[in-house]
Amino acid sequence: MRKLIVITLAFMAFGIYDSRRPQKVALKADSGEVSEKCMEMRQEIERIKAELERLEKTAVSPQAD
Repeated sequence: MRKLIVITLAFMAFGIYDSRRPQKVALKADSGEVSEKCMEMRQEIERIKAELERLEKTAVSPQAD
Protein backbone atom coordinates (compact mmCIF):
# COMPACT_ATOMS: atom_id res chain seq x y z
CA MET A 1 0.00 0.00 0.00
CA ARG A 2 2.86 2.36 0.85
CA LYS A 3 4.45 1.78 -2.59
CA LEU A 4 1.16 2.64 -4.29
CA ILE A 5 0.94 5.94 -2.41
CA VAL A 6 4.55 6.82 -3.21
CA ILE A 7 4.10 6.01 -6.90
CA THR A 8 0.87 8.04 -7.04
CA LEU A 9 2.55 11.05 -5.42
CA ALA A 10 5.48 10.77 -7.79
CA PHE A 11 3.20 10.80 -10.83
CA MET A 12 1.26 13.75 -9.42
CA ALA A 13 4.47 15.69 -8.78
CA PHE A 14 5.75 14.95 -12.28
CA GLY A 15 2.42 16.03 -13.77
CA ILE A 16 2.60 19.37 -11.96
CA TYR A 17 6.23 19.86 -13.01
CA ASP A 18 5.52 18.87 -16.60
CA SER A 19 2.50 21.17 -16.88
CA ARG A 20 4.53 24.20 -15.72
CA ARG A 21 7.53 23.62 -17.99
CA PRO A 22 6.01 24.75 -21.35
CA GLN A 23 4.86 28.01 -19.75
CA LYS A 24 8.39 28.83 -18.62
CA VAL A 25 9.77 28.16 -22.10
CA ALA A 26 7.04 30.33 -23.61
CA LEU A 27 7.90 33.18 -21.24
CA LYS A 28 11.57 32.95 -22.19
CA ALA A 29 10.70 32.90 -25.87
CA ASP A 30 8.50 35.97 -25.45
CA SER A 31 11.36 37.87 -23.83
CA GLY A 32 13.69 36.97 -26.70
CA GLU A 33 16.14 35.17 -24.41
CA VAL A 34 15.82 31.85 -26.25
CA SER A 35 16.20 33.34 -29.73
CA GLU A 36 19.21 35.37 -28.59
CA LYS A 37 20.89 32.27 -27.18
CA CYS A 38 20.07 30.39 -30.39
CA MET A 39 21.75 33.10 -32.48
CA GLU A 40 24.83 32.98 -30.23
CA MET A 41 25.04 29.21 -30.67
CA ARG A 42 24.67 29.50 -34.46
CA GLN A 43 27.48 32.06 -34.58
CA GLU A 44 29.66 29.77 -32.49
CA ILE A 45 28.92 26.83 -34.82
CA GLU A 46 29.81 28.92 -37.88
CA ARG A 47 33.05 30.03 -36.21
CA ILE A 48 33.98 26.42 -35.43
CA LYS A 49 33.14 25.32 -39.00
CA ALA A 50 35.36 28.07 -40.42
CA GLU A 51 38.20 27.08 -38.09
CA LEU A 52 37.81 23.41 -39.06
CA GLU A 53 37.93 24.25 -42.77
CA ARG A 54 41.05 26.37 -42.21
CA LEU A 55 42.72 23.52 -40.33
CA GLU A 56 41.77 21.00 -43.03
CA LYS A 57 43.33 23.21 -45.72
CA THR A 58 46.57 23.69 -43.79
CA ALA A 59 46.85 20.10 -42.57
CA VAL A 60 49.93 18.21 -43.73
CA SER A 61 49.18 14.74 -45.02
CA PRO A 62 51.47 12.01 -43.67
CA GLN A 63 54.01 10.83 -46.20
CA ALA A 64 54.71 7.15 -46.74
CA ASP A 65 58.37 6.19 -46.42
